[in-house]
Amino acid sequence: VFYNSWEAETAEGTTIGMNPSIMFGDTVEFAIRLPLYMTEFEGADLNVYHYGADVSLTINMSDYFAMGVHGAYTRDHIEEADFSDDTGYINGGPYVSMLIPMGEASLTLGGAFEYGMPDDDVEDGDETKVVIGGASLAMPLGESLGVNVYGMYYFHTDSELSDYNFFDAGAELAMMMGETWAVQVGGRTVIGLDHLDSFEAYLGSEWSF
Repeated sequence: VFYNSWEAETAEGTTIGMNPSIMFGDTVEFAIRLPLYMTEFEGADLNVYHYGADVSLTINMSDYFAMGVHGAYTRDHIEEADFSDDTGYINGGPYVSMLIPMGEASLTLGGAFEYGMPDDDVEDGDETKVVIGGASLAMPLGESLGVNVYGMYYFHTDSELSDYNFFDAGAELAMMMGETWAVQVGGRTVIGLDHLDSFEAYLGSEWSF
């Protein structure tokens, strides 16, 4: 679950939500994520709900290298409006990651290409093509505790959208509660967007079975 406080040029508000996910497989991993968010605009009697599904297929080539592809379909619903008027969006693309051991710590590097478009009435300028690069550094803090610091850069290939290139940076603390249960708590922020300030706090849990 997460809580995000944001302020844009013409509006401000909060977004709360969750991303329940389930994964199957080992060498070949199939995952399903079901995002569900609610955005409340401050000073306006308006709530927007975001819902959908994201599926991914990852091939773990070795203990250190993985590649895969994902696709998502999401919709935005304005409270009290008809569901048939919801705005839909399709996006997805390939991704790769590489794990680099560094003693007790580990560095993960990754990259992805993301293509997106509305599900109806696509016009010039509606499509987005984004190249994403990221890195995370995980360090143990004892037998059952660890910290992860990460950052990602989102680059729009369309030069007209260069003002929307940004960094997403954050850190999280993870605790193993047993052999099959882990809990994470963290925060993240957006850097590099002149028209948006955002901070998100989140709490996550993971079970293996």
